[in-house]
Formats: sequence, structure tokens, C-alpha cells
Amino acid sequence: MQHKLLGALLAAALAIGLAGCGGGGGSDSGGSAPISIVPAGSYGGANIGLVVTATGGTLQFPCSSSGTITSPLTLDTSGHFSATGTVLPVVAGVQPVGSTPKSYAATFSGTSDGKNVTLTVTPDPAKNLAATTYTLASGTAPAFNAVCPQ
Repeated sequence: MQHKLLGALLAAALAIGLAGCGGGGGSDSGGSAPISIVPAGSYGGANIGLVVTATGGTLQFPCSSSGTITSPLTLDTSGHFSATGTVLPVVAGVQPVGSTPKSYAATFSGTSDGKNVTLTVTPDPAKNLAATTYTLASGTAPAFNAVCPQ
């Protein structure tokens, strides 16, 4: 009788212990909870680098060009975001000596699952430049393969 009672108590304790594993703290190892903002960190892809912060982010493009995202990358329920900022094109050898490149307004939109970001950079329509879409991965270094003028 004692063995049966002890066995039942151990089985109950084990069941309670296993039921408590993996729960709490908002994490779910069996699936991922929806995210509301692109996680802070570094993301990289072909000809682009992105560092996301709580207030926006910074971008690296080939040939020392850069960008600044001036609003948080808040995701809607579908995982889409849209933010504003600027792009600073720098093209060595094309600008007159001593001139300073001028930044222009841009919209940064796309999607994220928390690990990957698809980012479309849409320049100010007055610039007559096409939007460009990039694919970036968290923790990946940018891969710049553009040939920059000297």
C-alpha cells in the first residue's frame, strides 16, 4: 500500500513539475508570441546594414551613404511597419570638391518577424528616385559589393 501511495505522489509531483515548465515570463518555446516592435539590434543584408534602436535606427549603404530612421519601428498586427527619416547619399568623385552632400526625406516601410526584416526605402517623391527593397537578417553583417567611384 505504501508503494502505491508513494508512486501516486511521485507521479503527481512529476506532472505538476512538468506542467510548470516552459510557461510564464511571456515566452513560449513551442511557438512565438507576436511582437509589437522590431527588436533592437544589428541586421545585415546585401548592400545594407541596419541598427535598430528603441527610437528608430541607422542605416549603412555602399560608398559611405547612410540613413536615419527617426521614429520607432512599431509593428501592426500583420507585422508591418512604416517610419520616417532621412537618407544621406555620398558619392565620392561625383560631387564637386568641397561640397557637402545633402540628406533628403525618406519613408522606411516593411515587415519583420523579429529575426528578419524586409525593408523598402522610398525616397522623397521630389527626388524622382525609385524605391528599393532589401532583405536583412538579425546578427548578420552587411555585405557591400558595390563598386564606389574614387
